[in-house]
Amino acid sequence: MATRTVSNNSLVEGVKNSLILSALESGDAMTEASLCKRLKVIRSALEGVAARLAASKIQPKDLERLAQLVSKRDDAAKQGNPKAVDQYDIDFHQTIIDVADNGCVRDIVRNMHLYDRIFRYPASPYSVYDEHQDYSHAAIIAALASGDPDKAEDLIKRHIQAAKKCRVEALIGKVNLFE
Repeated sequence: MATRTVSNNSLVEGVKNSLILSALESGDAMTEASLCKRLKVIRSALEGVAARLAASKIQPKDLERLAQLVSKRDDAAKQGNPKAVDQYDIDFHQTIIDVADNGCVRDIVRNMHLYDRIFRYPASPYSVYDEHQDYSHAAIIAALASGDPDKAEDLIKRHIQAAKKCRVEALIGKVNLFE
């Protein structure tokens, strides 16, 4: 157990360092926006792996929990509570990671959620438009329920990339998602 903890701590530290090094190597300034972009790219890849793994082992109770979290997130948005919206969103993603049951991904993403929170406030306003996209929370749940790992991975990656775009735009204005 101690070896695994040391290994996971090293991986978490490596992710943090790779964010900084990739910015320095590319010549980018260490701005909130550049770190946010890199964070979302790494999160997208890791959560894509988690969605792929979860698609083969998700249970009806897990699907119900995901649906409940989306419903609670929507209720929090209607009440104008952005912190609750964000917490339910994090819980949604964490549930998928928990179902995937990969300790390395779980530990790295848990720490990345802590970094990600730095960029959440002030949060961009929640939009019901988010849930009408083909990469919505409901679409992710449907892909997981179908047991299709390719679709689950693709949708969660697109979902996180769209979130990245919203966060970066909240920090610096309109951006090209493919920068």
